[in-house]
Amino acid sequence: MQGTRKARSVLAIWVGVGMIFGAGVAASGLEGSDLLRFAAQAPAVWIAAAALLVLVATGVGTAWMNQIDELAQRAHYVAWYWGGSMALAVLLFIFFAGPALSHVIDFDAILTPLEDVYGRGAGFFAGVSVCLVALTLGYSGWWMLYWMRKQ
Repeated sequence: MQGTRKARSVLAIWVGVGMIFGAGVAASGLEGSDLLRFAAQAPAVWIAAAALLVLVATGVGTAWMNQIDELAQRAHYVAWYWGGSMALAVLLFIFFAGPALSHVIDFDAILTPLEDVYGRGAGFFAGVSVCLVALTLGYSGWWMLYWMRKQ
């Protein structure tokens, strides 16, 4: 019985990963103008699809976390706490140093390609993206350090 439950959990994880990958492939096939046009014509469909993608990703993460052993779970908890905290510290520095950084970095050149897809929301999207990337890098770095210390 336990083996069957675990097999179903693993199958659900792979189906979920396949759905997320398929959504990424489908979205990457759209050009910026097509993406904007679709989102403008059917915002409810676009929002529902995004919500479904987040729910599937949450379900996949939950199923995966429930099937790994306690040491692996602890590694991920520690990595999210410490790696995420360090990434947030870097983001906090960028936030406070922003006025001075704008004299060194040409943010308009960075945002211009995003404006084709996200319009006036390009700055917001860029900010959210930078946060996600920073948190993921912090998590990944701390996760690797955690396992290297355990060797």
